[in-house]
Amino acid sequence: MKGILKDLKAAPLVWGAVGLVLIVGQYTLSLFMALQESLKRACDAGCTGTRHAIADMIDLPMFFLIVMFVFVVLWVVSSALKQRRRQLALLVLQGATPVQLLIRTIVVVAVLFVMANVVAFVLVPPVARCFYWFYLPILQDTGSFLPYDGTGVYSALVKGAEFGGVTVLVGTVFTMRSMARISPIEALRQSQNPPRHLGARRWTFVVLLLAAAAMLLSLSSMTLKRASRAAIMAGKAVSDSTGTMLLLTVIGGMFLMVFALALAAPAVLGRFTSWWTSIPVPSATWRLAGQQSSGRIDRQSGTVMPLVIGLAMTMTVSSAISTSASTMDHVAPGVKGYEAAGLDRILAILAPALVVALAGVVAGLCISAGERRIDAALTYVAGAEVGQLRVLSFLDGAIMAASAVFLAFIITNVALLSIDSGLLKLVGACVPNLQLAGWLGILVIAVVVGAVATGVQGMATRYQDSVRIIASAIGE
Repeated sequence: MKGILKDLKAAPLVWGAVGLVLIVGQYTLSLFMALQESLKRACDAGCTGTRHAIADMIDLPMFFLIVMFVFVVLWVVSSALKQRRRQLALLVLQGATPVQLLIRTIVVVAVLFVMANVVAFVLVPPVARCFYWFYLPILQDTGSFLPYDGTGVYSALVKGAEFGGVTVLVGTVFTMRSMARISPIEALRQSQNPPRHLGARRWTFVVLLLAAAAMLLSLSSMTLKRASRAAIMAGKAVSDSTGTMLLLTVIGGMFLMVFALALAAPAVLGRFTSWWTSIPVPSATWRLAGQQSSGRIDRQSGTVMPLVIGLAMTMTVSSAISTSASTMDHVAPGVKGYEAAGLDRILAILAPALVVALAGVVAGLCISAGERRIDAALTYVAGAEVGQLRVLSFLDGAIMAASAVFLAFIITNVALLSIDSGLLKLVGACVPNLQLAGWLGILVIAVVVGAVATGVQGMATRYQDSVRIIASAIGE
């Protein structure tokens, strides 16, 4: 127990970030599992036809939530443990075995996981009923609702705890196994300079994911058949099965590309940031910010990747629905049956996953806070002025957020090629809706929020204590 308390005290921001993600993730997952269980039990009492379809509508937000939960929890736990490389290496030098380190780390994460489930078990039962009647009218555009059945809320909480426990355990074990393969000296070196090269195994997985994404994105254009003009004008060109396939292929391809980017992040993020920040701006501070960000962004990937998947998921779904609606309005103007889902319903479907993604972004900022503090101290000792350092702190978050938005934009528009080609094959036309105004607004908001998030830390930092910060970082 003393060792666990020491670990928690040694890195409160890092473990606090893990705890935040686990609490938000477990609470959201348990809440929606309770809603799903309520609909299932209410439907078992006698539910057919339209009411059965209504009960199944919770499956789509649950799908997005589960994918986001797994991605964010695995990524944040992995990022937190990698930040602990130096401390783990020192424990190895003191005689700790890999098994002891694994057990100790699992126990620390397990304590945080238990705390998250205590929050879920306490708060979900009283909140679920009220949230049910608030959420369903937004998700389901109908006047008929199944009654709330709270008899299965605790079984849903147990399911959520089991699913979350497996996810957290897998993320902890796999990260610790990869870290245990390197020597203590190598771990100490990598604590300040994380490796940017990828092994053959990881590159193989990246290539396989990209190949799978390409196959999935081309599925609609290969399998769909041309709809007749009569079917188009009758509002029957896009059936439920056809629309589901178009949406699932574009979303599936997007997720696969994000997963490939996550695996290739050490080799991609820094180079990508260096590329776009090399734009000729007549400012020495901008050039320095670009150099620092491209070298540091690998250690901030815990913030970048949740932001990328959250933005890519939101804009892919929104743009796919908008493209379909604008295309059918062009092909069959005024014909009923091709109406797009409203923004409120799209947000209702994606909101649970976006909450978890936002928690991941905040956690990533907390995890990388120590690294940014050390980098700022080194820059100050090298001769930078306090005013320049504060500008650099704002630019750090702005560049990081902009990189995430640019990557999400690229992934989204590559994924949208699937629905473009599918509609072209189905109705002979396609009117792409890239939602450029929306992307511009997202870029501005993300840059401002990112700049404020890191700029506040820069404003609060006492750069005169830089020597002490550096000495503490190297253990002096």
